[in-house]
Amino acid sequence: MALFALFLTLSAAAQTVGLKAGYTHSHIRVNTGDSILWKESKFVPGFNVGGTLEFARSDHFSLITGIGFTTKGAKGERQQEFNVFTPSPSYAIYYYKLNILNLEIPFQAKLTFNLGDFKLYSALGPYGGLSLVARSLSWYENKFSFPAEHFPGTPLSGEGSLRYNDDIQLLDYGVLGTVGIEHSGISFSASFSYGLANLSDGGLTDDYQIRNRSFEFSVGYRFGE
Repeated sequence: MALFALFLTLSAAAQTVGLKAGYTHSHIRVNTGDSILWKESKFVPGFNVGGTLEFARSDHFSLITGIGFTTKGAKGERQQEFNVFTPSPSYAIYYYKLNILNLEIPFQAKLTFNLGDFKLYSALGPYGGLSLVARSLSWYENKFSFPAEHFPGTPLSGEGSLRYNDDIQLLDYGVLGTVGIEHSGISFSASFSYGLANLSDGGLTDDYQIRNRSFEFSVGYRFGE
């Protein structure tokens, strides 16, 4: 409700209103301290869609905000080897999947440069959001082999798994940077979202941290241009 109230307050001062939609390419940064499961994740595809507001406009400067929906998330895996049953090693494969749908409001300062009939622009500022839908799933598989000559009567191979959910924090916030080009009210933009909020509830370890990272590629239209 606070996000909607802020958006309605800012819309009263807006000089232009627009819409945008596009593709989101997101992953997460995982910091696990000394208990390292994985440090990198793979990008996952998604979408972004919403409305934009621009006010305090001049030839080269303006303030922009808006409200919209964007997907974020990641997937990853990492293999760790153990030499418990020497000389035949065993290893664990760790997996992770995260899917989030955020409602976000950015607030950016925008600089515009004229290039003939086109306008190049860049924008930078904070964003705040709420996770409307969030699902996190982690699991691992242990795989091992026993040398028959050392462990007679023991199965030669086997595997096991454990699955558990890790709740995601509701509030997300960070920094949003954007570059783009405009012509006759139509814009093409690319943004990078750098999450600062720790989305983990500490369900794995006390020092377990999850932060969003995402690229957004959007097409927009500003009414009244």
